[in-house]
Amino acid sequence: MGDHSSTSDRSRTSNGPDGLLERVLRAERDAEDRLTEARKHRDEIIDRARASAQAVERKTDDRLETRRRLYSAETQARAQAIADQDGGEVTSARKPVSSDRTGEAATRMARRLIGLPE
Repeated sequence: MGDHSSTSDRSRTSNGPDGLLERVLRAERDAEDRLTEARKHRDEIIDRARASAQAVERKTDDRLETRRRLYSAETQARAQAIADQDGGEVTSARKPVSSDRTGEAATRMARRLIGLPE
């Protein structure tokens, strides 16, 4: 009978105000733990996304720089070819065309590309 009465006392305590407070506090701790885990998970996702975005940005920058170099070399070669053609002389690599002639040739080339008279 003593066991029965102590069980009833525990049952009443868990259903009483103290038991209710204990359950509320436990639920609050559980909610805080879940919130902490969710924030940690969110931060990990953000860090991975940031690292991925930075990798894409670096790769894009590298590609753009490569294209810029190729375009610059191509444009310089075309300007040189036009200057050589218009000037009637072929220049060697040791004696480049003057920047004025190259600029004029580049302007003529640009005008040709867009269909304007030279």
